[in-house]
Amino acid sequence: GQRWVAPTLDTSELQISAWKPYGAPVTNMTLAVDEALEIVSSPLSLESVCRLEYIIKVLEDRYQPPLTAAFHNLAIGGEWELAFSNTLSQSAPELSIASRMHRYNVTSEAKGEIETTLHFTFKNAAEEPDESGSNDVYGDFIIRCPYELQSTGDLVLGETSYSMLTDSAPPKDAQRVVETMMHAVHLDVMQPSYTRMHAAWMCHRLRVERVEGAMFDGTYRVLRRP
Repeated sequence: GQRWVAPTLDTSELQISAWKPYGAPVTNMTLAVDEALEIVSSPLSLESVCRLEYIIKVLEDRYQPPLTAAFHNLAIGGEWELAFSNTLSQSAPELSIASRMHRYNVTSEAKGEIETTLHFTFKNAAEEPDESGSNDVYGDFIIRCPYELQSTGDLVLGETSYSMLTDSAPPKDAQRVVETMMHAVHLDVMQPSYTRMHAAWMCHRLRVERVEGAMFDGTYRVLRRP
């Protein structure tokens, strides 16, 4: 049968490419990075997402990956913020996520672990109220996934593990909290197991990854420095 893939915002009818601009043509890569960062830092619309897709395709066309693993590890080091994913997710009014922090923990020249931390609040789900009387659950949901660096600069991921650290009382129903997150947070963030992360662009301010795997087709995401 036909395989299921994570739904993405469909812009295929527009046939956006590096050679078919959406908006003004991009001629300067530094200004293109500036504009991409401005788009993902502002409220999104279909028009701005289409413009972002065009900019990313131009950047990808011009991108030259690092020549060595050492340079690659230097470039991805430190903390990033997941600023955009084109996968669609379900609405969950009881869940809010303040930030999605992303770190590449290099353990050897060609291996490491991707650690994503979601700073979350889940309304009215705690076993008991805190000192202020709130029944909200809040803290960090952490997603870890080992990776191996390929000669192409791609990262091939292993099996994902999860942990939850609450600064509030624990949830009455932890399974409900986790299941809600699984549906309300982008699938490429929550379930990256056995995918390939292809770097479409990377500089000191911006990283763009195309996510390739059994559940992904046409998925990309944008990371920025916090």
